Amino acid sequence: METQTHWFLIYNMFHPRDYSDKCVVGSCHENDNEGLILTIRKDRTPFGTLQVMETLAHNNVYSHVADSSIRSGIHNIDGGIELWQDSHPVAFIESGGHGVYGSTSSHSRFTLESGKFTGGTGVTYVYKGRAERPTGPDDREVGYELLSIYDHWWLRSQLSTARADGTFDAYYVYLPARNRPRTPYREIAGSFLGRTESENKAKPFWGWHDNRSRKRNMIATGQWGLDPAYSVAQNLRIPRPVSLDYIYNPYLGFGTPDRTITATPAVPVATASAQAPTAAPAPPARSTAVQPTAAATSVFDKHIELLRLGGFEF
Repeated sequence: METQTHWFLIYNMFHPRDYSDKCVVGSCHENDNEGLILTIRKDRTPFGTLQVMETLAHNNVYSHVADSSIRSGIHNIDGGIELWQDSHPVAFIESGGHGVYGSTSSHSRFTLESGKFTGGTGVTYVYKGRAERPTGPDDREVGYELLSIYDHWWLRSQLSTARADGTFDAYYVYLPARNRPRTPYREIAGSFLGRTESENKAKPFWGWHDNRSRKRNMIATGQWGLDPAYSVAQNLRIPRPVSLDYIYNPYLGFGTPDRTITATPAVPVATASAQAPTAAPAPPARSTAVQPTAAATSVFDKHIELLRLGGFEF
């Protein structure tokens, strides 16, 4: 997505199951999807400057910044952004519930300098353009591929297609705060279809919400992902200029993805913890949760493709 001043990149990490060593209501269910949004300022360089990485964990947004001039807004600043090989933002994905945090967050159990997980084992993922399988619960630099959210999910998320498809459920009318642009569709799917353990717990990015901003009626359900320009300007105080008018946002009807472009941009290193169990061996779903086939998907467009094939350079 793009405005006159910024690019916005959304990454979804999909997992076939949310799990826990002890399942209670809501803690174990089929499907899970959490993610992050990168805010990149245009600065007349080919790839811009990374300013913000916002991550989602259990209906809460966490804000990490690479620009010291940014101040707290609705949200406090939860830490800085670490870069792998000086160019790739690092995120930590917890085991079980799959919440996403910056690697400098107090929730992170990964140390970039040593490349080790504290208090357990874990797997690190890097973009290679192909999905690889970890060799065990403590593997490093496992490759993953990217898929277009627009093509694989969004085009199947409307009421007329999703009901027949069986992928999505919990349709709702998107009503953004502050009279911001709406989607071209009357209803969109609010969750992936799920029936095992708990119903419809996993949400695509247009069904995500942040507890704090929603309670204050500042950012509606789905708006953090569908309208990232507005949302990041509410969550944080970013130095001007900050344009809220989209040049490109196909989810809100601004522009159409260019199907002639096949190059795939690189994404941040994603570190996924597989914490060692304290009693019984981990259930099979624990290893499944870190399979690269369920590692990450990304929305990208003809503008973001310019960042670089094979890696960000911030």
